Amino acid sequence: MKKIAINIDERRNADIKERVIKALRNAGLDYQVECFNNAIDIYAYTPDILIGHINNVNSELISNPPHSLKWFHAMSAGVDKALKNAGQSFLEHNIKFSNVKGIHSVAMREYVLGTMLYFEKNMDRWIEQKNNTEWNRTPLSCLSGKEMLVYGVGNIGKEVGKVANFLGMRVIGVSSSGRSVENFEKVYKPDMLKQCVKSADYIVIAAPRTTETESIFNKEMLSNFKRETVLINVSRGELIDEQCLADFLNAGRIRGAALDVFRQEPLPDTSVLWQCKNLVITPHISGYFSNGMALGIECFIDNLKEWRKTGNLVSEVSISKGY
Repeated sequence: MKKIAINIDERRNADIKERVIKALRNAGLDYQVECFNNAIDIYAYTPDILIGHINNVNSELISNPPHSLKWFHAMSAGVDKALKNAGQSFLEHNIKFSNVKGIHSVAMREYVLGTMLYFEKNMDRWIEQKNNTEWNRTPLSCLSGKEMLVYGVGNIGKEVGKVANFLGMRVIGVSSSGRSVENFEKVYKPDMLKQCVKSADYIVIAAPRTTETESIFNKEMLSNFKRETVLINVSRGELIDEQCLADFLNAGRIRGAALDVFRQEPLPDTSVLWQCKNLVITPHISGYFSNGMALGIECFIDNLKEWRKTGNLVSEVSISKGY
C-alpha cells in the first residue's frame, strides 16, 4: 500500500491525519497515512508522499530524501524557502512539488480591500477622535476612480483586480508575461514597473519571491511613487527594502503602507517599522482563515487524483521559475 506522511503542525497533526484519511475515503482512494514530528521517523516510514508546511523538518528531509519519496505537497502558497533550502534536491531526486496556490485568494482579496478602506476612509483619525472624545467632521474620499497597480497577476492578484474593478477603480498590472487579464485595463511586463508606479494611488504586491523580484521595491523604485500612494504587501517581505520604506513613511514622502509580510518573522521588537507613521502591521494573517486547512486538503486530493490519472499535478511548482 502506498504511504502518505504528514508533518504540518505538532499540535494538529493527529487531527489533520484523520481529516486526510476521511478525504481519501470519500474519494475512494486507499493509502496508509501517518503523522510525524521529526525527519528521522518520516525517513524510517519511507513515504511515497509527504504533506506539510515548509518547515525545518521537511526541508531537512527533502534535502536528503528516502528513496521512496515521489512528491511533496506544501500546505502553503509561498515556496521560496523550500526552493532555497532544497530546490536542487527536488531535481536530483525527481521529487514532484505542489502547493495550495489559489486557496487563499478570496481571504487575501478581502484583506487588501480592508486596508484600502482603512486609508481611504481615514479610520485612524476616527479611532483617535473617539479616544479623545472629539467630534470633528471632514469629507471622505472614495476608491472609485482611483488607480490600483497590482504587481504579480497570479491567483491572488487576479482576485484583487476583480474587486478593485467592481469598485470602479482603474486597475493595471505587472506580470512576467504581460498577458491581458480580465478586469485589468492593461498588464505590462516587468520592465515597465518603474513607469507604472508613478500614477498609482494603491500598489499591491502579490508577486512571488524570486531572484528577479527580491528588493524590487528599493529606494529607486519608491522614489517614483506619488506622495498620495499607499503600498500594500501580501507577498513576501523580501520584495521591499524595509529601511527605505520606513524612511519614506516617516518623511511623509508616501501616504502610507500596510504590511502583512516581513523579511524576518516574527517582526523583531527592534525593527524600525514598529514606529513608522501611517503604517499598518499585521502578523502574516492575510491568507490565514478558519477554512484554510480544509481547502488545503481538498487541493491535495485534487492533485492526487490527477497524479494517479496522468502523472501530473494540478498545482505543480516550477523549480526553474520559482513558483
